Amino acid sequence: MATIGTLSNRSRLALDDNAYSVWLAVFVLFLTWWLLQLVLYGLRAVRARREPSVQLPILEEIERPARDSEWLGKVEAARKAARDTFLMLFPAAVLITAVGGDYTLTVLAWVFFLLAIFWQLGALATESPSVHAAFTLLSLALVIGIFVLALKRAPSSGNSCWRDLLNIVSLFFAIVSFRGLLEADDCMGMQRCWGLRITMAIKYNQKISSYNGEGTLEHHPAKHITILRAIDDESYDVIVLGTGLTECILSGLLSVEGKKVLHMDRNDYYGGESASLNLTQLYRKFRPDQQPPSQFGRDRDWNVDLIPKFAMASGEFTNILYHTDVTRYLEFRQIAGSYVYRDGRISKVPSNQTEAVSSPLMGIFEKRRAKKFFEFVQGYDFNNPATHQGLDLNTVPMTEVYKKFGLEPGTQDFVGHALALHLDDSYMTQPAKETYERICLYMNSMARYGKSPYIYPLYGLGELPQGFARLSAIYGGTYMLNKKVDELVYEDGKIVGVKSEGEVAKTKAVIGDPSYFPDKVKKTGQVVRAICILNHPIPNTADADSLQIVIPQKQVNRGHDIYIAAVSYAHNVAAKDYWTAIVSTIVETSDPEKELQPALALLGPIAEKFISVSDLYEPVADGRADGVYITKSYDATSHFETTCQEVKDVYKRVTGNELKVEGKVKKQEEGGAGAE
Repeated sequence: MATIGTLSNRSRLALDDNAYSVWLAVFVLFLTWWLLQLVLYGLRAVRARREPSVQLPILEEIERPARDSEWLGKVEAARKAARDTFLMLFPAAVLITAVGGDYTLTVLAWVFFLLAIFWQLGALATESPSVHAAFTLLSLALVIGIFVLALKRAPSSGNSCWRDLLNIVSLFFAIVSFRGLLEADDCMGMQRCWGLRITMAIKYNQKISSYNGEGTLEHHPAKHITILRAIDDESYDVIVLGTGLTECILSGLLSVEGKKVLHMDRNDYYGGESASLNLTQLYRKFRPDQQPPSQFGRDRDWNVDLIPKFAMASGEFTNILYHTDVTRYLEFRQIAGSYVYRDGRISKVPSNQTEAVSSPLMGIFEKRRAKKFFEFVQGYDFNNPATHQGLDLNTVPMTEVYKKFGLEPGTQDFVGHALALHLDDSYMTQPAKETYERICLYMNSMARYGKSPYIYPLYGLGELPQGFARLSAIYGGTYMLNKKVDELVYEDGKIVGVKSEGEVAKTKAVIGDPSYFPDKVKKTGQVVRAICILNHPIPNTADADSLQIVIPQKQVNRGHDIYIAAVSYAHNVAAKDYWTAIVSTIVETSDPEKELQPALALLGPIAEKFISVSDLYEPVADGRADGVYITKSYDATSHFETTCQEVKDVYKRVTGNELKVEGKVKKQEEGGAGAE
């Protein structure tokens, strides 16, 4: 027994003699590692500001803390942190006792570890990121301060207590630094407390790390994160199926009005038909057996729209953006120019008096007649017969208006298709009021910014449904991506719920795109689209970085117009020095791709081309009888005005009220929905 005691004492003395240098080395190692993590975090944060956003689903089994409520998420996160910290205490206390050889020091070690618990609980339980940072910095300063004090006394003092204290503090810092970083990484990497982190990020408009089942993707906007919840037996005012733009606008508007909304999509990304895809997603959709060529650059530089749509600067869609304040999540840029195809060449639609005088679209005498026509449009007042010049636009067809001013067929094409943006010539025999309103919209939008009447969101159209999705989430909406719909549940011919993966969410109203209701829609036609990747600007457009070209039907002997919508790296949708041009029209023959040839010939050399033909559907009933409200497919128009009309129509059928978009709704944190 004496021999064992002697060996134990010698071992303790050896540990005491070497502890200072060993644990000093450990301390320096972990301090260096911790500072390196800070530097890398900063670099990632800077890089994230320059990168396009990414849509990320969240795995339900990792989202449990947020399943019931934000508070339960906090409690669960704090409980896990306390449990994990406690599990470190026993082996650490044993090691400290071996090094220090004194129960007093062991008790002191426990005090330090209680500080570690305090640090972790404080960091996890607070909602405020600034308080979180304060806890972390205060704890770090405390540890470093004690270490520096011990470091100063250890070399000169003969009292081994200070050396033991240095050992304890160094060991404490090493373990807490390591464990704290793991805890933070787990929280931000979706291993713990996702509910708290998502709630905080949405509330404070922050970016957080995320995990999509394939690897960690860091610092993406919280608006791209889907909070998965249990839906079984939950009751909702409205359930929305599909995250297309129309559905997301309705979801956001209904949430603002205080409705409890559940929004589901079978896809793992937002947008549906109106999504924006990166190169990998684009090839996966159109050519699953191929990989994107390396010459197209980084995958994250691309956000390719599936449909070609621009927003009119003074249009109804812009009014909805302003009304809901979704613009705080988005940044728009003006489209550089609007062009029209006539007599075998493309010409810019004049945006000012100087361009109008020099435009080749009309001859000198025709310009005079057109000037009188536009003066008539600008001065027309439905309430003042003196401005009508004998034309009641509520009743007279557009042919009579053209005849009144003697406009040539080419000018009629220009007015009806490049300005009023009609798809075909059927408008000619209809009352002129709609065409008048379309021309006014175009002119007002042109006057707002100049150059062109269109604006476009940076990073692609896919940002729009995500912006409205976030609006809905802020006002209490629940979003679920990668969530299949198994069955619509009816009772007595009325919708009562939606069944998904064995769960049933209760509701009295369902809104969705046509793909969810094949037996409740009818096919009205087809639209063909060609997504083209170019490594040069479109010829004869003054190297414009973005534009729209309208090819009127009569110019190419068709029954419908052809549209070209082009954007580029200037809008963060393509790699440097690349353009994407989407050509679209209504299908009229059995060879849809051939119908696009007149437009494709205007683009010059095409680096890559993806052709799609989509069916157009509309509902067979208005939904009031069974509570199922189905939206229409996206048409071939190049603007969102028809989408806005669809939103207004569905909103009225669901709520019974007209949609009013005057002023901005108040932010939720400022007192809920309302109008300023």
